[in-house]
Amino acid sequence: MVPLVPLLLEQFISEDAVDLSVIDDCLRVRPAVNRCIFGRTKRFSTSDWLKQHPLSLIAEANYAPVYDHDVVKLCVDLKFQLFGNFLYFLILCSQIIYVFIYTGVALASPTPSQSYYDTSNYTCKQLCQSLTSDPINPLPENFLLRVLRFLLLICSCMVLLKEFFQLILQREKYFRDIFVKFLELQTYICSILFSTDLNYCTQYTGLRCKWQWECGALGIASVWTLLLFTFMNSLKIGKYGLLFVSVFLTFLKFCLIYVFIWIGYIIAFYMLFTQKKPQFTSIFYAIPKTLAMLTGEYDFDDLFFPHGKVLQGSEAAMVLYSIFVFTMNIVIMNIMVGLAVSDVKCFRLNAKREHLRSRIETCLGLQAKFGLLCETCSRLVLALSKHSYFLHFQISGLSKYHLWKLELRKSRVDLPQSMNENRSIISRGGKHHSTREHVTCEIGYYRQHLDRGGELLLQEDENTRLSHKVDELRDVFEKGNTRIHHELRKLTISLQTDFDEIKKKLLES
Repeated sequence: MVPLVPLLLEQFISEDAVDLSVIDDCLRVRPAVNRCIFGRTKRFSTSDWLKQHPLSLIAEANYAPVYDHDVVKLCVDLKFQLFGNFLYFLILCSQIIYVFIYTGVALASPTPSQSYYDTSNYTCKQLCQSLTSDPINPLPENFLLRVLRFLLLICSCMVLLKEFFQLILQREKYFRDIFVKFLELQTYICSILFSTDLNYCTQYTGLRCKWQWECGALGIASVWTLLLFTFMNSLKIGKYGLLFVSVFLTFLKFCLIYVFIWIGYIIAFYMLFTQKKPQFTSIFYAIPKTLAMLTGEYDFDDLFFPHGKVLQGSEAAMVLYSIFVFTMNIVIMNIMVGLAVSDVKCFRLNAKREHLRSRIETCLGLQAKFGLLCETCSRLVLALSKHSYFLHFQISGLSKYHLWKLELRKSRVDLPQSMNENRSIISRGGKHHSTREHVTCEIGYYRQHLDRGGELLLQEDENTRLSHKVDELRDVFEKGNTRIHHELRKLTISLQTDFDEIKKKLLES
């Protein structure tokens, strides 16, 4: 029935207004049992409302004509103008402040004159006391750094507690975005470990222990990645962040398949070079070395011809090395590059729809979790939209739709119930009076401009029509470019195979 949805949506567009009741039962208000139609199984819940909402179903169906429909775009844009932009701005500002505090603490924390690796034999307390009692350059007290560490610790504990409550409330739904959730938990735990003072000396000077410094370095890399995820939820440039996540997850799925080949080569190189090369004296050292070899860092001369002399007894290692270069670098790396290119092309063709899906999830999630705040923001925005200066702000081009043309209407809807659940009251005359439940929905009507004189509400002008044509031509060109790229890659691989066979025959002859 999904292909029939665009035809259904067309019935809610007239010459003078767009009725948003088919898309949204609660345009701006918080979901409640007496306001919303969706979200009812045995009893009303905001989680069920979020699952059953038409916009959520549209995002799940992933059908292009529905995504591109004007009613869907209009509803999502109005939600963002009413409350989404303001709440997203607060979330973005809080995330930026957290990142700056974390970065400031990391850059302002003192370090030993030597590296942490040179002082690994010292305990944390011994290292701090030795640096404090240094007669030439002792570590001074830093009160501002102590305050920033305390703020970082409090913020990290609060967000970690929030994640814990989300885990309890959402349960299995919490693990759907396992990659982002794992990154968040890892970041907050590392920041707590990094900002905790273990003794009075570290509290006085701000010096971190070696393991704390390593946790801080791991967390500082993750917290900036989380800032990228915050940007990509709403902003137009966020589609490139979605591109990164899409390609990254594709590579993770790919690595899960071929990780067994990689493990086999790690153990094989460790067995063959364990007494000859320091890079393979331990399995722990062999893992990053073999991973680096996937990028082309082979060190063939250093492995088999150290100091210009052949390594005695390395014939078996040379055979294994040649097989590794062929399977891992020529075959698997070409597959990985091909998957990445195809994913990028596919994502660029559907970037607008991916961005719209992200906006739907963001605005509905905000409305389900912070319904009262969304309602308050919407009332404030609607009150400001009646003033002339706010109208000038919208006309200047910063807002896509004029909110003063939005009409909010309340309509009573009787909820249909099954015969078993339908309760009735017997009157004195013996008649049954139904007591079906009803809700009062607040729906939106977006009216056309008063001076457009009978034109269709969502009629495209010439510039918009030309831009759509340009987008269509660009999509066709990218599809053709992708097809040509794949054909050239196939031709390159076949030619490379033919050259290898010719080379092999020449060597045999």
